[in-house]
Amino acid sequence: MQQQPYINPATIMRGRAITKRIQHLKRRREAIPLFWAARDVFGVLVLIPLFLWTRLPNLLALPMFYDEAIYLEYARSYLADPQRNLLISAEKDGKPPLFIWGLAWFWNLFDDPLMSARFMSLLGGVLTAIFIYMAGRKLFSPVVGWVATFFYSLSPIFILHNRLAVHSSWETAAGAGALYFAICLGRRPRAFYALGLAAAIGLGLLLKQTAYFYFVLAPLTVFLLRRRPDIAASQRTHQSGRLHHLAHWWYKKRLPKFSAFYRPWLQSSLLFLTERQSTTFWDISAQFKLERRQAQAVKWRGWLYSTIVAVVALALAAAFYLPLRTHPDSYLLSSTDTSYVLSPEEIIGLPFNIWQKNLAETWSWYQTYYNIPILVLALAATGYATLKAPKAQAEIVLLAWAALPVVAQIILARQHWFSRYVVAFGPPLLLLAALGLVRLCHYFIQMSRERLRWTGGFAVGIGLLLCVVCVAPLLKIDADLINNPTQAAIAPKDRWQYIEGWPSGYGIQETINYIRGLAAQDAVLLYIDQTDTSPEYYFLYYFDHLKGWIYYARTTDANWNTHNFYYERNSYYITTGEPNPILRPYLQLEKVFPKPSGQAALAVYHFVKPQNEPEMTLGR
Repeated sequence: MQQQPYINPATIMRGRAITKRIQHLKRRREAIPLFWAARDVFGVLVLIPLFLWTRLPNLLALPMFYDEAIYLEYARSYLADPQRNLLISAEKDGKPPLFIWGLAWFWNLFDDPLMSARFMSLLGGVLTAIFIYMAGRKLFSPVVGWVATFFYSLSPIFILHNRLAVHSSWETAAGAGALYFAICLGRRPRAFYALGLAAAIGLGLLLKQTAYFYFVLAPLTVFLLRRRPDIAASQRTHQSGRLHHLAHWWYKKRLPKFSAFYRPWLQSSLLFLTERQSTTFWDISAQFKLERRQAQAVKWRGWLYSTIVAVVALALAAAFYLPLRTHPDSYLLSSTDTSYVLSPEEIIGLPFNIWQKNLAETWSWYQTYYNIPILVLALAATGYATLKAPKAQAEIVLLAWAALPVVAQIILARQHWFSRYVVAFGPPLLLLAALGLVRLCHYFIQMSRERLRWTGGFAVGIGLLLCVVCVAPLLKIDADLINNPTQAAIAPKDRWQYIEGWPSGYGIQETINYIRGLAAQDAVLLYIDQTDTSPEYYFLYYFDHLKGWIYYARTTDANWNTHNFYYERNSYYITTGEPNPILRPYLQLEKVFPKPSGQAALAVYHFVKPQNEPEMTLGR
């Protein structure tokens, strides 16, 4: 009978402990991905109500301002005659037509077309938030994407323009989509990403001409990310040959048989063999040389493939724009008023006074709407990455997307420089700020564990506290924009445009109600002053649905028929400034509806027969 070998009980216990440890690690490896996935899902679920809380309530709290009235009038004209008014925005304003088409498609979503138009802009904000999160997750980590989306949800500049029926919201969505798909192409070129990039840029071109910037930024993104070491290494498909595996097995098999004197040197040789670039043994091996040439060929094929995919994406984006450019009325897209943009001769003349004014206004917008802590975090992330080269490619990409288009517009803009022109290039800035905050939190975690012996949860709490500190000064502006826009501390130029100046919609509803009361008694003839760019489109929008007798005519008609006004019918004259000097003797002030600041007002005048009627020589 064969005797069984003696086994030490301690060895048995140690083996069982090792087995339990292996099982525990296995369960932990399976549980950790589920934990991180649950954390990501929970984070997204937290952001959804936060985003909706800052966008949906009181969507009509800010009255319709001048540009919204213009776009709604374009959409109404397009609905009335789609074939004739297909490019009405290009004909009237030199802008691509996709936004006007969208307003027409959403026109009957709610009873009030303004509500429908602003809801459409809100959907563009939702799409932007999704792309910001996905871009941060793809380029860095889900935490960076979450923090950037958190900043986006509470940034006043996005809240303001996501709640207005203007191009900015969908223009930002197209830019964020182009950034995300360009990042995906840089990390791993795929046909799906190329199609996504083409769709984002193509739709952006149909929204606004600023999408031309993406033709430069997208290839730059692919080029820089291909040079990032970790991405470049992940894209190599080099496989070790049989000779490599044979040598590794032989070294490992023979290593215990060598004496202790040679064993350390052989151990280091074995470690060398496990690397991609092997030792001298492989350098003299024809097999290694062949594999090295194959690896280099794969690398260059990757570069070539990425270039081809990027070029195809840009070509498809141009194809989106091609039907519009081949339309018989495509020349209207280049008919924008040249007073908005500096000519090449003026730029060569270096107009520093205009550039200084544009730069000062831009800085005031960034300071007001993004807050100093967010800007400091973005600059810190860029500076830290630059010092820690060669892995700064991702930060340089975001900096290029955030800064280059804004600088170009500062140089080109002559006048009418508003904050909504830089909204589309804000998401990359928020991604940089989120990266800076996450790196700062990682530093706190490391210091708390090494020096203070605190748990990582405490440092995570500090990170969340920093998030709140960054956005705390913005919460008052957010609440005012949602509930009481007249009290919101927004930039002076935006306040003039949306609240206090003649483009704002304050006083319009009161004027409309007053005119409706007059029209209920007798037919009314209205003359809208156009010399001061007054809001004639407001009255076109509101009176289109008005039941009653209201006639509409232009001031130019009034200039030739002044002597007939006071006996034709009840005639009224509406203006936001001083009346036309020719008409002033015939006007009697009836009502004034001031803007919130009192600096501007809508005035309603009644045409009357003056006591001493001046002699007028009328001629064309």
